[in-house]
Amino acid sequence: MKGFGAVAGHLLVVDDDPDIRGVLVLILAGEGWRVITARDGQEALGAIAADPPRLVLLDLSMPIVDGWAVLATLRERCIDVPVIVLTAGTGADAAALTPPAVAALQKPFDVDDLLAAVSRALAASG
Repeated sequence: MKGFGAVAGHLLVVDDDPDIRGVLVLILAGEGWRVITARDGQEALGAIAADPPRLVLLDLSMPIVDGWAVLATLRERCIDVPVIVLTAGTGADAAALTPPAVAALQKPFDVDDLLAAVSRALAASG
């Protein structure tokens, strides 16, 4: 799947765990994407407002502003950016059924499943 990141834009990875953020950056940058990160939902919403990404990979359970609040804020503000929910907790499937979430992956995730979900989400969003 190498090279699917050749399209303009960037991806936003939002997770309070620096190890998860680092792994996701390595995987996605290895596919050719420019990746920015946020440690919590507050940082994520600021980054989205400043420079909307092509796709957000969003942890649900975070301090300050959690992923559920990010999803609700994106809906309230009619911000049209696809979101892949990543969580170690329960409820990922429910979140994926609520736009702007388009998919959910349970942590720990399989790299091939992650890349396939990213590819599908980007293809669906044009």
